Parts: sequence; structure tokens; C-alpha cells
Amino acid sequence: MPKVSVIIPVYNGSKYLKRCIDSVLLQTLKDIQVILVDDGSTDSSGTMCDEYGQKDSRIKVLHKKNGGLGSARNCGLSSVSSEYVGFVDCDDWVNPDTYEYLYNNAKKNDADISSGKFAIVYPRAHRNTCPGVYSGVHMRSEGSQRVMVYEDIDKQKVYLEIGISDRSSQYSVCTKIYRIKLFKEIKFPEGQLYEDVVTNFHLLGLANKFVLSDKYVYNYYMESTGITRNKCSNKDLDLIKVGKQIESLTEGTEIEDLGKIISARTSFSLLVKSQIYGFDDTVKNPDYLSKKWLEEIRNNYRHLMESGLPLSRKAAISGYRYFPKLMKYVIKFVSGR
Repeated sequence: MPKVSVIIPVYNGSKYLKRCIDSVLLQTLKDIQVILVDDGSTDSSGTMCDEYGQKDSRIKVLHKKNGGLGSARNCGLSSVSSEYVGFVDCDDWVNPDTYEYLYNNAKKNDADISSGKFAIVYPRAHRNTCPGVYSGVHMRSEGSQRVMVYEDIDKQKVYLEIGISDRSSQYSVCTKIYRIKLFKEIKFPEGQLYEDVVTNFHLLGLANKFVLSDKYVYNYYMESTGITRNKCSNKDLDLIKVGKQIESLTEGTEIEDLGKIISARTSFSLLVKSQIYGFDDTVKNPDYLSKKWLEEIRNNYRHLMESGLPLSRKAAISGYRYFPKLMKYVIKFVSGR
């Protein structure tokens, strides 16, 4: 039985698919299973998956009708034959020792979830804008790594805290491996964006231990065009839904304030995005939404200012609290739009 299964949902990813699959096949941990889920691709991705499946016995290829990322991951989970499972998106890639490292941390600590961090990688022409963000296709991994083990409510607490404070947050399932037994009770929501956030929260609640390392294990490729750089659409409103779900799940617990911060931060994120890029035609009542998001920021101002948010975001939140009309122009000026 393989030690780790890696599920790769594939949808029209032929441009980057070879880089992704090769990075998994060339792992220092050879005892792996690779599950390629062709989610109804209309380009050559499905054929590429079949060609890889014929070359390497560790690969299993599944073809299905297009249903989105959550649906493809759920499909892949049904074919896992190992103790642990990980996920890679088809335009991203992993370091050569990613799964050996995560697996060893998990086994050493008898943990249900083992995690590292991701680096955001832009095309070479893109200028780096923050720590942990690299141009090109190679990721650094230097020095010794800190490894922490969390149990009980601390598992979910640290998950939310890092999500608030760190650009390389823990929300993604792609930086982790999970004991497959956790997915007997939890499945990915289908037809929803930002599906990782709540799914991880539920999985952490079920896990016995959460091993967290600050080693970079995953390369998240971000082109100049993407969901965060388009006009605010009706699909983006899923972010608000996720924030409210986290707020509801933490209500009445000792991490209730973190849930409120997560929820209010989603309103802040979409307000900023809408003021930079505007709304597209799918959004009804954009003025109402903007006012609602601003109200959410004001109602949770104290929680946001006492949180681990970066100082730049706290400054923007203060601006929205006291000078909302001015901030609309400041945000556009700072973004260069």
C-alpha cells in the first residue's frame, strides 16, 4: 500500500500540467499513488492524463463530467488506497521532498494532519511584492524548519490566527496531507469557491493532532489574471458565505472572536476588490453590498484592530471606519488603477 496518495484535479490545464505531474512523480518519497481527475477538460489535458497513466503504474486516471474543484477532489477521494492523502492543483507544483517531509512529520507525531507553507510564484516578469513571494519557477528552502504540534481547540485556533496574519496562510488543502479516515465524515462542498477554508476547519476539528511546519512545501502559481484580479462577481460572494460559516461554527466557543474577525475580513477584502476593479454585470445591488460590507467593518472594528492583521490592513480599516469616501480614492491610487 502506498504511503501517500496525491489527488490532482485537472481542468483545461495542459499549459502547466506536465510541470505539475512531474513534480509529484519525482518526489523523494517514491511509494505514492497519483490520482489524476480529468474534470471534463475540453483541451488536451485528458489525453495527457491518459498518456501519463500508461507510463507509470503509480498513476490512476479518472474522467468525469465537469463539476468544479470540490467535485473533482471528492471523486479522487473515492480511489485513495493509502493512509494519507494530499492535493495539488494542476497549475501549481511541489518541491521534490514535500511528501517525504510531510509524511515523516505526521508519522513521528502520530498526527492526522501534517502541514507546511506555500510560496506564491508569479511569472518571471512580475515584481515581487511581499516576503515569501518568488518570481520564476524555483522555490527556496533554506535553514532549519520549526515544527509545532497542536491538539484540542488549539488546532483550529492557530489555523484561524495564521489565516488572519499570514499571506502564506493555512487555508489551502494543498499544503497538507491528511489521514484518509477524516474524509469518511467530511467532503468538499461542490459548486462553491473558497471551499478549502471551512473544509479545513471541519477536518481540524476531527483530527487528533495538527503538525505545522514553516517549511515551504508548495508553489502556488499566480498569473496576472485570476479570480483576485477580475471585477467583483457574483461568484466572489461565496467568500462572504464562507466568512459567515466560520463565524457560525465558532459561535459560543473560546475562539468566537476569531470567527468574527474572519467574517469581517471577508467584507473588507471584497470592499477593497470592488473599489479597485469594480463590479461585473452578475452582481445585483452593488451599492447595497458596498454599504453592507462597510457596516460589517465598522461593527467589528475593535476586533479587527486587536487582531493579528498586518499594519497596512489595519490602516486601511481605520480609513474605512473614519473616512470611507476618501478611502475609495486612496485605494484606487495605491493600487495604480
